[in-house]
Order: sequence, then structure tokens, then C-alpha cells
Amino acid sequence: MLALQNNWRCSGTDGMCSPDNAPANEVPVPGALCRGLDNGNLPNRCTYACPGPLQCPLIAGTDTCGDGTPPQGPPNWVGG
Repeated sequence: MLALQNNWRCSGTDGMCSPDNAPANEVPVPGALCRGLDNGNLPNRCTYACPGPLQCPLIAGTDTCGDGTPPQGPPNWVGG
């Protein structure tokens, strides 16, 4: 959750996040998902799984739950 709140980026691998958008600086963040937020307007952000919008922060761009269907695949994620 903190990686999302701090706008950490990712290069496409779930569980790996970078505070400065540099793939070489990615660190393990257990449970993190690498997904596009705000309908894809914010690509490659670290986020987390959610069963529904009630688990999402009340912040524009993260207040929805993305649909975990292909091409992203399950699970649903915050900000989708």
C-alpha cells in the first residue's frame, strides 16, 4: 500500500518496485502488483490487490478497482 501511496514505479514484474523509476533500483515489495492506474494513464505503478472499490483509497486515480481479466490477469487491483 505504501508503494502505491508513494507513487513507486515498476518495470513489469509483480513484487518489484522502484522509488525513483529506475529498474536497477527495484526492490522486493511482497504482494505488490505492477499495473497501470487511472485507466492506463499512469502506466507501470506499484499497487495492490483489492476485492472491490471499498478497499481503495479515496484519491482520484486510485479510487477504483481494476478488472483482473486478461491481459493483466487476476487479481483485481487498486487504481484500475
